[in-house]
Amino acid sequence: FSPKLMKDLVGQSSVLQSAIFQEINQKLSALAQEKYLVDKQVAFYELKMAYATEGLREKNVELQSAKQKLEDANLKLKESEDQLERKIQERVKEIRDKSVELEQSKIALMNILEDTEEAHQSAEEEKNKTQAVITNFTDGLLVLDTQNRLSLINPQAETFFDIKSRDIAGRSLLEISTFPTLLPLIELLGQDPRGIYRKELTTLGKLTIEASTVPIMSGKFRLGTLV
Repeated sequence: FSPKLMKDLVGQSSVLQSAIFQEINQKLSALAQEKYLVDKQVAFYELKMAYATEGLREKNVELQSAKQKLEDANLKLKESEDQLERKIQERVKEIRDKSVELEQSKIALMNILEDTEEAHQSAEEEKNKTQAVITNFTDGLLVLDTQNRLSLINPQAETFFDIKSRDIAGRSLLEISTFPTLLPLIELLGQDPRGIYRKELTTLGKLTIEASTVPIMSGKFRLGTLV
């Protein structure tokens, strides 16, 4: 090669080398810029992931708290259900016991009513028997209560004194004395018709009769007076 040619070749080589270096530097600069952008984006995503991870952790804490609250609520609900079940069972038992007591009371009441009915029938029968005896008694009979009011007069006494039971029943001795045919008897009895035995009196019809009084007793209690 000639010196000039060599010089030209060296010059061209230097220019080529400079161009290559410049291109490499540009590419390196572009790669550095791209790396910067990528690193920046990676940093952004890492920060975003960190925020997301923190949010997930907080959500997880909230979920755990909600789960615990739910478990506590379920436990309280179970306790309330158990308590309600016990109360229902106690109430059912109480109602059953009350039903048994009510049935027993009903049976007892029916027995009492039956006994009362029997006693009433027995008393009614005795009353009818006594009424029959008094009605058919050959002597005149008057029954006074504890306040000396006329409770009963039999047909024979109605005949003796020419009076009807419906006119004088329930009246006191003072009220009865306003009936002329009874006045002699009332004067004989006085205000306390006790202790009279076989005392004679004459009615307005000129009929002479004997009067006696007998206390009507039930044990130690005086129920009235029989004339």
